[in-house]
Amino acid sequence: MAQTETIGMQPLLKWPGGKRKLLRHILPLVPDSFRHYFEPFAGGAALFFRLSPPSATLNDTNEELINLYKQICDDPLSVMEYLSGMRNSKDDYYRIRSTRPTDPMQRAARIFYLSRFSFNGMHRVNLRGEFNVPYGYKHEMRVFNPEEILQAQRAL
Repeated sequence: MAQTETIGMQPLLKWPGGKRKLLRHILPLVPDSFRHYFEPFAGGAALFFRLSPPSATLNDTNEELINLYKQICDDPLSVMEYLSGMRNSKDDYYRIRSTRPTDPMQRAARIFYLSRFSFNGMHRVNLRGEFNVPYGYKHEMRVFNPEEILQAQRAL
């Protein structure tokens, strides 16, 4: 297993094709040392966050997801500020889902929120690119955990 495996944090969100449940099979295959970690299909970045490599390149076809990681890396406090204005409620979920913000920070908060409170943590869009997963009724869940976002920022 790689010497960089230190943090062991959970991914910030669930993502289709996520490797979280496969980590016990993947980790023994990771080289003991490497100079740079490349993740072509980051998604929830389960392996990346588990390894927390000192140097990494994350990529994904979903621009909103990559924007989320970029905003958390560059300015986690602003991401948290936007998230603090969002509430875990069905009405807020559908209101936020219907928006199409252009500001990168607002887009980051939106995808984080929607992925967190969607049914089964699913991420799905229709042919028009509109997020179309129903509300997941996770009443007991907080919108965000500041320490998780700051830990992700340190890893990114």
